[in-house]
Amino acid sequence: MDGINADLKSYIETNVFLKYDSEKVDDGHKLNHVKYVINRSLLFAMEYNNQNPNDVLNLDKVYTIAAYHDIGLSEVDRSIHEKRSAQMLLEDENLKQFFTADDLHQMADAVEDHRASLKTAPRTVYGKIVSQADRDTDARHFLKRTYDYRKGVEPFCSNFSLLKDDIKKHFSDKYGEGGYGLTKIWFPDKDFDDFKATVQSWIADDNLLTQELVDLIQSDKTRIKSSNGVSRSSAVDNVFTMTNEVPDSSTGYVL
Repeated sequence: MDGINADLKSYIETNVFLKYDSEKVDDGHKLNHVKYVINRSLLFAMEYNNQNPNDVLNLDKVYTIAAYHDIGLSEVDRSIHEKRSAQMLLEDENLKQFFTADDLHQMADAVEDHRASLKTAPRTVYGKIVSQADRDTDARHFLKRTYDYRKGVEPFCSNFSLLKDDIKKHFSDKYGEGGYGLTKIWFPDKDFDDFKATVQSWIADDNLLTQELVDLIQSDKTRIKSSNGVSRSSAVDNVFTMTNEVPDSSTGYVL
């Protein structure tokens, strides 16, 4: 990544990224997601710098904020992860060789402010960047992340109807009319606009969402069957079988 301090990048890749391998971090927030947020954050920041040559952002800060934004999930519940992520950034003594104390507090604020569900806007442009970069732009990937978070949790992992209804509620709350995911957009983002249109079509048409979810579960079934007995949690030893778009839980497959 051009413009990023090589020593900082090496430190984060070697020491910080490993925390996202924790079993506590759900599949939707593993390293692939973090790298996605890093890339989008840098794109927004570089565009901002092009438009604001007298107020350029520090790309090292942007990179580090994105790298730490979900790290709290390795230690705490999702409901408070943004606060723990900010604390972990401040507690990392190694970052002091790259940033001042004021820089680190500004970065911690941005990490804490990144969640779309927060009632207030991020306090700085750094927070706005990571918050918007954290939005999904691939509708099927968003569905998979939402499914992955629920598939090992009762009652969703053993009841397709409840699973689908809860996913639809989450989609509606976030991207339906008046959804909290639509209110904090600060930078032009065509990819997000296209994504939003797809998700809203699923909200409007229950059959579309059902078919997408059935296809996803069938794909998960194929992936797990091909894993040749790789160990998995008993919490997801539950079964769905698809019959004419409607799952029949009487037989099914192991998730």
